Amino acid sequence: MPDSTPPSRLSEIAANLPVDPFRHAANLTRCELYWLPASLPATEAQRRWTLQFLTELVKGLAPKGELSRELFIELEAIYPDRQDEFIQTAMDFNPVMGFSRRPGAPLPSIPNSEDIAAIRRQEKEFVLKSFLQGICYWFLRKAPDKQLELFWGFGGMTMLLVKPDPSVQPPPIEIPPGVKKHPAFKAALEKFDLQEALGTAFTVQSGFLRKSKEYFGTGWESRLEYKALLYILPKWQSRDFFSLPEDAVNQLFEICELFVAESPADKGVILASKKPLRTLIHDVIVRMREAGFHFPDGA
Repeated sequence: MPDSTPPSRLSEIAANLPVDPFRHAANLTRCELYWLPASLPATEAQRRWTLQFLTELVKGLAPKGELSRELFIELEAIYPDRQDEFIQTAMDFNPVMGFSRRPGAPLPSIPNSEDIAAIRRQEKEFVLKSFLQGICYWFLRKAPDKQLELFWGFGGMTMLLVKPDPSVQPPPIEIPPGVKKHPAFKAALEKFDLQEALGTAFTVQSGFLRKSKEYFGTGWESRLEYKALLYILPKWQSRDFFSLPEDAVNQLFEICELFVAESPADKGVILASKKPLRTLIHDVIVRMREAGFHFPDGA
C-alpha cells in the first residue's frame, strides 16, 4: 500500500530525527552542517566510533563506490606522533604536498629574519608546529581505509567525497604478448603495473583539484608557489559556513559532495553537504547502537 503521508509531513519527520551525538546547525539553510564534539587528538574509543560511522556513512551515500574518498592531512598533525608512519607509507600512498587555507589567509612562508633573530635571542619560543601550518598532503594513491586508520584522530585530516571525473580515465594499455615475454621487459612488467601508473598520472588532472586551486587560491594567483600547486584545500571551521558568501559555499560543493574535517578550533569533527543528510546520519547511528556501538562522550 503506497504511503499517503503528505511530503511536507515526511520532511517534518525527517527534520526531527535525532542525530546524537552530532549537533545539527538548524539555522543554516545554505547547506547542511553537523558537528561532532570530540577530543583532538581523539581518544581511541572516539576514534574507533568515528571511523566506523564514516565507513557506514560513505556506504550509504555511495553504495556502489560511485564517489571517491579524497583524503588530506595537515603537516602539523603528522609531526611528531605520525611522522614515522607517514614516512614508512609514503611509497604506497604517494602523498602530494599542497597548501590548506583559512579564508583570506596569506600564503604559508618560511620564518622571516625578525622571527629567527627573536628565537635566537630567546625572546620568542621556538614552536615547530607554528611553521608547519598551512602545509598539507593529498594521498594520490587510494587506500582510504588504511589511511584513515593510520592518520585519523590527530586533528588534521579532511575527507572530500568527490564524483569521478570521466575526462581523466586513462585509456587501456595493450602490451603485445611478445613484449611481455621479452627478457628486456619481462621482469619490469611483472613488478610494475603500467595501467596503474597511467591511472595515477591521469588522476592529478582531476577537475576537483583544478577547481580547488581556482576557487580557494584567490589573491595568490601572481605568486610562484601558487602556480606550482596542484590544489588548495579549504581549511574551514563551522563558523565559515555561516560567515562566508553563499557563492563560496556553493563552490565548495561544486568540488565535493561531502566535506568532513577534523577541526581543532571547533573541538571536534564537522560534516557538511549540500544534500540532505539527516535521515542517513540517523539511520547509521541507530544501526551502530543496535550493534552495541555507542559514542563515548567524555571518554
